[in-house]
Amino acid sequence: MGSANPTTSQAAHARIRAQRADHARTHLAIIGSAYLVLILAGLKSVESRLSLTRREPFGRVRPGDTILFRVRGGGYAARARVARVESFEGLDPDGVRALAERYEPLVRGGRAYWAGKRHARYATLMWLERPRPETRGPAWTPHGRAWLTLGPPPPPPRDPRRPAHARAR
Repeated sequence: MGSANPTTSQAAHARIRAQRADHARTHLAIIGSAYLVLILAGLKSVESRLSLTRREPFGRVRPGDTILFRVRGGGYAARARVARVESFEGLDPDGVRALAERYEPLVRGGRAYWAGKRHARYATLMWLERPRPETRGPAWTPHGRAWLTLGPPPPPPRDPRRPAHARAR
C-alpha cells in the first residue's frame, strides 16, 4: 500500500473546495435573539428546521453553503458556514422525540421547541462552522417564512485597513 503524493492530494482537495464554492448558496434564516447569542458563543452548533411539509431548507442546503441570520423583527446579525447536513422525512412524534434526545445538546431548542415540533414530518439539521457577527446582507422584504434560499454567497466583508490593490489578488 503506497502513500499518497502530498502535492497531488493537496491539488485534489483544492479542486474539491473550488467546486463546492462554485455551487455554494446563501440562505437567510430568521431566528430568535436567544438563539443568536448561543450561535455566536459557539454553544448552539446545529441549526434545525422541522416542518409538516417539504419546504426550505429541506433538500436545498448543502455543506459549504452560507447561512445569514436575521433576528426576528430586526436586522442581519450573524453568518455561518454549513459544515454538514442531515435531513429526515416521514417523521412522526416518536421520530421527533428521537431527534430531540439525540441532538438537543447541539440544537439547544429546549423542551418547548421540541414539543411544538412533535408533529413535524420533515427535519433538516445543519452543523454550523465559523459563526461570526454580520450586519450586512441583501435587501429583504418580510414574507412570512423563516427560511429563504437567496443564491450565491455574498463576498466576505472587506478589511478597510487593506488598500484596494491588495484585495484584488
